[in-house]
Amino acid sequence: MAASMKGLDPALKKYLRSNKLPDVYEALITGLAIMCPDDPYQFIIDKLKYLIENGFDDLEWDLFVDESVKPTNRIVSESNLEYIFNLDDESMLPTPEMYEKAYYHYNTKQQKLCFCAWMQYYLIKKKKRNDLEMKMNKAATFHAHRKLKMHLEEWMEWVKYRKGRQAMAYQKIHHVLNVSIGRVIFEAWHTHTLDARRQREYFEVNILCSYFIYLFH
Repeated sequence: MAASMKGLDPALKKYLRSNKLPDVYEALITGLAIMCPDDPYQFIIDKLKYLIENGFDDLEWDLFVDESVKPTNRIVSESNLEYIFNLDDESMLPTPEMYEKAYYHYNTKQQKLCFCAWMQYYLIKKKKRNDLEMKMNKAATFHAHRKLKMHLEEWMEWVKYRKGRQAMAYQKIHHVLNVSIGRVIFEAWHTHTLDARRQREYFEVNILCSYFIYLFH
């Protein structure tokens, strides 16, 4: 079929496309391949009658396939249809305007890709910079807290040392006070004892003298 349609007039090819003959062909081929009717000729006649009666508004590539067995993918690709109907001739070559539009679309897409890649790179660098800044802030805070902790520990050690020295000094002063009080008490007791002894001796002497005087008189 392709060889016989190769030299067709472009107007005829336009007629085939405008009347959706490639679409009809695809729908018939798909129906025959999926439904596998016993009489394919009668199947084609019946489906063409259906199109004549209902028109081409609801024409789809799987129109002639029952709902229970409809495939998800096309049986006949568009490239095969183009080859079969030989619609890809010189009349279908892209025009300079189409080339310009395609180039503009391609260039815009490349610019968008470059911009998206640059934006992604910028966001990644910004995230790394923010992460580094956050880590540096955490490190600075940790260093400041560590210095404060070291100074606090040194101050607590100094306070502990001073309290120890004060306790030792208090013990020494308390010991000196106790010794001094004991010495004062001992000296007072010793003085009192000596006074009592002298009084006793005085009275003993006076009593003896009085006794002897009494005896001799």
